[in-house]
Amino acid sequence: MERAFDGLEPSFAMVRGVAVAWAETSRGLQLETSCEDPLTQLSTVAHLRHSLDALYRGAIRDGTTVSDRHGLLVVELHRQFGHALESTLHAVDVSVALRTVFPGDEVIAHLTPRRFCVVADRDRLDQPTMNLVTILLRRTFESPPPRVWLEMLPADAQDVTWVVDALTG
Repeated sequence: MERAFDGLEPSFAMVRGVAVAWAETSRGLQLETSCEDPLTQLSTVAHLRHSLDALYRGAIRDGTTVSDRHGLLVVELHRQFGHALESTLHAVDVSVALRTVFPGDEVIAHLTPRRFCVVADRDRLDQPTMNLVTILLRRTFESPPPRVWLEMLPADAQDVTWVVDALTG
């Protein structure tokens, strides 16, 4: 960059643009090779799919159904404008809120730039838990508040692909 400006000081906008592009590219490469985003501590969609597959295999082995024991809590942020790095910072805020409510072995995944989910036991997905998630997110994202809802998992392992595809689409 120094050679490009021949000793002159680059503008703030130029330096910011290079820094944001570098951060976005680095993050993208890390997400391709990892099951978790090192910045947000959120699982990737590939890891979410793998975890759901493991739940369904375990249910077959145990003679139970995943849909009776697990569900998805989904959080969707309202449309935000800005760079991917700013989106990542919002994801960190969501991650902290969800990890506060779900500190155990639940899978918390980043589905899209605006959507997140938690795979949790059904007994943990009650109204008080949803209210707590909503309160914590409202403290971070003032207006309008993020949308929070429950997504039931299908009884059949083959159908869970459709659920994840719909949430990531």
